[in-house]
Amino acid sequence: MSDAENVPEQEESAALTMSVAEAAKRLGVREGWYATQLRARKLPGHKLGNRWRLTEDDLQTALELTAVHANPTHTDPAGLTPGSRRRLNRGTR
Repeated sequence: MSDAENVPEQEESAALTMSVAEAAKRLGVREGWYATQLRARKLPGHKLGNRWRLTEDDLQTALELTAVHANPTHTDPAGLTPGSRRRLNRGTR
């Protein structure tokens, strides 16, 4: 195979991966933070030579790992705060 025949394959593989800067932008985080997480193996990625490359699956996994899930707070059905409920209960005894 000649070099001219390999060019489309290289372009396709480049389109399947992204740099740390591109991934960080898509996640909405700083590039330095993302690179630190990759080096610490807290987020998935592939190191090719001295550069990190990330696939769409790596990005999805990173998104799931860094997601902060909302915890619904317990609300009083009557709409009273705990302090208001104590004051209300003090007066009924």
